[in-house]
Amino acid sequence: MNQVISRRLLIITLLSVGLILVMMVSLFRLHSHQVAANVELAHIMKIQLNLDLLRSHIWQYHQYDDDIALVQAQETQMMLSELLNNSTILPSSSLTEIVNLQRMNITMGTLLKMQISEPMPDSFGETEQSSMLQARLNMTIQGMAEDLYRLHQRSIEEAQHISLNILYFNGVLLLVIAAVLALFAYATLRRFRVGFTMLHYGMRDLAKGELTSRLRPGPRDEFTQLAEFFNQMKDSLQKSTIKRDLLQYEVEQQTSQLRAQHIKLQYLAEHDELTGLFNRRAFSNQVTIAMARSKRTHSHAALLFIDLDFFKEINDNHGHDAGDFVLKTVAEKLKALVRESDLIGRLGGDEFVVWLDLLGESKEAEKKTKQISSTLSEAIGWHDKTLAMGASIGMAMYPEQGKTFSELLKLADHGMYEDKKRRRDNASSSLQTTH
Repeated sequence: MNQVISRRLLIITLLSVGLILVMMVSLFRLHSHQVAANVELAHIMKIQLNLDLLRSHIWQYHQYDDDIALVQAQETQMMLSELLNNSTILPSSSLTEIVNLQRMNITMGTLLKMQISEPMPDSFGETEQSSMLQARLNMTIQGMAEDLYRLHQRSIEEAQHISLNILYFNGVLLLVIAAVLALFAYATLRRFRVGFTMLHYGMRDLAKGELTSRLRPGPRDEFTQLAEFFNQMKDSLQKSTIKRDLLQYEVEQQTSQLRAQHIKLQYLAEHDELTGLFNRRAFSNQVTIAMARSKRTHSHAALLFIDLDFFKEINDNHGHDAGDFVLKTVAEKLKALVRESDLIGRLGGDEFVVWLDLLGESKEAEKKTKQISSTLSEAIGWHDKTLAMGASIGMAMYPEQGKTFSELLKLADHGMYEDKKRRRDNASSSLQTTH
């Protein structure tokens, strides 16, 4: 693969890093030179201060004949000698001035020793000799001050010269690196612009559904490879595209199937799969709506809880097919017995619930309950067999006995168990009477 743009970007990155390093080295060199120049100037200033102090002590001695000042002058001269001998701090280009200062400082030490050993003048000749010694001391100090001034100026000029050289060198180097960096950046930008423009037009044609056009890449690089992949993709799309009418028909067929499956799933989510009646959750929701309707119209309603008798025996003796047939038959009978406004649900197993809606009085519910019980007690024919049936029913009235579905269901369930017990007791009594 031709990684042209990647190599350019790598070069740009390396040049950027080099530019940063050059700037850091340049700043470090300038800082180091500045520190060294400050040290030199500080040392020269210290020499200057000691020379001024030496001048002051000598003046004080000649003005007031102060022997202590003369001793202090000699001590200051010795300190000055130590400072001048520390040539590593002083600039190397000022060797002449440093040698002159050291030589004159030695002369200054000799003159001070002569001054200390010389007795107080008491004649004209001795006075003239003392004046000559004083003049030599002043001339030596003046000469040292002039050389020290030249040393100070040369140190400043040398520091400026080195700083300018560093700045010129680093400036040229930075300009070269920046120019190369700009050149590579411009070439990469130009290639990116051309490549993205090519891809833009290709994507636009693809969005319009145009599959015949192809990209025409330029030099071999990453955009060339992208263009080749893009053309291959359009070739595959063109080969695999079917007729629009057929595709639309297929989409409509799948949409219709999905809609039918959605309706079926929605139906199964609310209905019992075997009998087609409402399941417990859907029946509860429908009853809640019916109760709100009854409350607005100030009407009565009843909830019937139905449990089939002998259902377990039918399942055990004749199998689950017979049991499923019985449940379907019971569901059909319940649908035939109630009105369209009434609700029927299966809670599970052989338990059914019926909501008798919009009743005028409780007698209507009792009458309908007896009718349901009588109908469900009829035997059911299955193949060549007769299946004995029966039903225990409990009833709860709305709103007299409860105002929520759970309250009514609990009361109806309790009534169903009482009805079942009463049936068993009646059956036992009949059996004992027969015997």
